[in-house]
Amino acid sequence: MILYCIVTAFLNVLSSVVLGLSVLFKNPGKRQNHLFSWFTVSFAAWSFFYLLWQFAETADQALFYTRMLLGCSTFIPISYYHFVSRLTGNTNRLEIRIGYLIAVIIAGFTLTPHLVSHVEPKMMFRFWPKGGPVFLPYIVQFAYYTVRAWMVLFSAYRKSSHGRRNQLGYVIFCTVLGWIGGLTNFLLWFDIPVPPVGNGLALVYIGGVAYAMIRFRLVEMNLLVVKLISYAVLVLAVAPIIPLVLKTTVWLTGQPVLPDLLFFVASVFAAACLFVAIHLLKRRIDQLLEGTILREDYRGRSRLRHLAQRIVSISDEEQMFREVVESTQSTLDTSGAAIAVRGELESEIVPVVATGFPEGFDASFRLSDDDPLVRLIQRSRKAILLEEVEMESPSRYSSRARELREKNGISAMIPIHTDTIFFGVLILRPRAKHRLFSGADLSLLEAICLQVGLNVRSRQLERRASQAEKLISLGTLAAGLAHELRNPLVSIQTFAGLLDENGQDAEFQREFSEIMQRDVARIVGIVENISSFATRDSVEFTMLQVGEVIGAAYDITKADFRGGGVAFEFENQKIPSISGNYNQLLQVFINLFQNGIQALATREDGRILVTLEYRDRKVINPSVEVTIRDNGSGIDPEVLPRIFDPFITTKSTGSRTGRGGMGLGLAIVKRIVDCHHGVIRAVSSPDQGTEFTISLPTSLPQ
Repeated sequence: MILYCIVTAFLNVLSSVVLGLSVLFKNPGKRQNHLFSWFTVSFAAWSFFYLLWQFAETADQALFYTRMLLGCSTFIPISYYHFVSRLTGNTNRLEIRIGYLIAVIIAGFTLTPHLVSHVEPKMMFRFWPKGGPVFLPYIVQFAYYTVRAWMVLFSAYRKSSHGRRNQLGYVIFCTVLGWIGGLTNFLLWFDIPVPPVGNGLALVYIGGVAYAMIRFRLVEMNLLVVKLISYAVLVLAVAPIIPLVLKTTVWLTGQPVLPDLLFFVASVFAAACLFVAIHLLKRRIDQLLEGTILREDYRGRSRLRHLAQRIVSISDEEQMFREVVESTQSTLDTSGAAIAVRGELESEIVPVVATGFPEGFDASFRLSDDDPLVRLIQRSRKAILLEEVEMESPSRYSSRARELREKNGISAMIPIHTDTIFFGVLILRPRAKHRLFSGADLSLLEAICLQVGLNVRSRQLERRASQAEKLISLGTLAAGLAHELRNPLVSIQTFAGLLDENGQDAEFQREFSEIMQRDVARIVGIVENISSFATRDSVEFTMLQVGEVIGAAYDITKADFRGGGVAFEFENQKIPSISGNYNQLLQVFINLFQNGIQALATREDGRILVTLEYRDRKVINPSVEVTIRDNGSGIDPEVLPRIFDPFITTKSTGSRTGRGGMGLGLAIVKRIVDCHHGVIRAVSSPDQGTEFTISLPTSLPQ
């Protein structure tokens, strides 16, 4: 029996310290954490002196330890009641203050005979304490605040929904069971011949209280309880090592008492072995738990972490929303999930993707900035559980939480935001089998929603940048268009003004007809080029060989090469296919070939060299690289940086005929390459020729 009391007291100390520190450091800013930690401190102090009492060698030692354990235990019921009151939101400040005052008064008699008068032998115990005159008030105070805590828990239990009712029912059961176990410590005080057989149930007591903390997600109880049990079994398994070593040493030396030096050496050796064994076994136990009992928890969190990483690469918002909803619902096994966000110009938050919700949820669910829960989420930027809000928060929050929970079955809401902008929420219905959302799960969901918010913000900025780019392009196009149209329109206007005077002149009519046809054709070419540049219609991409596109472009421009006396060199080779649009890439190479031919018009040895290369080393994304070189006069260094801007050209106005020569060819090439997520670069020096390099990724980003 003595050994049983020692082991249970040791486990009580260990568990209370671990649980108290875990809760305190998990979120030190919360009042509930401080109260729970204070409760575990009083419980640990009682257990510690209880343990020392079992090792007492003299009556004076036993008397001191029993007085200390009783003085410490005075604060257990009131600290427990204070914590439970805070937990359930039924705080009676006056009653709590009176309880602490009574505890302090009783604790003031700790080292006097009024609380514990003396110790005496009882049953198998050499030093059992005998209560003094203050012992009865101590029992009354202990019983009153313990029963009051039960009453508060039972009241919250009756008002709770099914999920929380199960939790509180478990807490009530554990605390009642633990209290009954602790009650066996007092029977011998009243000369009832029952030893403290239930002392081990005190561990259930504090475990039940700790389980209540799961509602606040302060401790991973499913993980913590399993690990505590495993570690406790491990400690009990290796604990006999030190006494065994000492006993063996005594047996080998034949001395009843070890010399101090030998005792020290043996203790150090045993402690070192114990430390190594516990470290190795602990690591092995963690691995076994992750692969067996806690396997689903670890796998689910691993999937959520993978989802958080994947979001960055998803470019389509709707696809991102749908993947987050489906992955979250399947991983956490919820009965429903949805994402509700607001558009850039919208004031209300509405569902964009929802699954598992009642019919009509998409049309009826609305949140605004004035909604109490929206204000609560915007202020905290943390996930909220509606049951918690309903129990803890002021009425304006709790009534709204109750409404959403009862009407739509919503259990949790996680904010989708960036540092400064709130977009909406991820909405979750309850998990299957009344499982709870743990702190780790909600932390991962908060990280996922933050990634979603950053992705949404990135897309918004891209759209705004695109709009700004369009406005800039529109201004550039307008200026260039005015400049390009001015010459043909002026000539048409001039000849139209002379029509009245020279209308009958046959030569004038012929010249006027030629100029009109030429300038109208010029205007048509300008309009068609602008249309080709400005169009941003989506096109279908297929897998294709760049070498085949280059060959087709040469076949189309072969006559231009021969007419300009320009040699064409290209060695096609088998390289990986790319994803692209055949006709658009064909236009890219035709435009570049025609530019090169025009640049070589004055050279007798004009040559265009095309090379094709696959790059997959020392690059993030493998790509196909096309290089087009000519040996022409090159491009003016002042013009080169703006070569891809609209209406930038090296040709004189008089040489611009038909569709070419107005400075939109390279702008069109640049737009097409950009649409293929590629890169085009130009390198040129006077009299050294020009080189265009186009890099096209072998696969487009998602």
